[in-house]
Amino acid sequence: MREEGYDIVFRSAGSHSPIDVIGIKYTNARTIKFIQSKPKKFSKNQKQKLLDSYAGLNDEFICSFEVV
Repeated sequence: MREEGYDIVFRSAGSHSPIDVIGIKYTNARTIKFIQSKPKKFSKNQKQKLLDSYAGLNDEFICSFEVV
């Protein structure tokens, strides 16, 4: 993702959430990309079910940054 121009890239190690890797571009095109990584044996049907379940992540969000 760094080669794609993402300024911040990190992974959620051992996560049981729908997001394994997060990439953030805050220069040029402001973009946040969430990636769920699955093994190659994961079927197209299983992949589609995940895409359908988390379709709401493909939307616009209001983001904020805080230091506490």
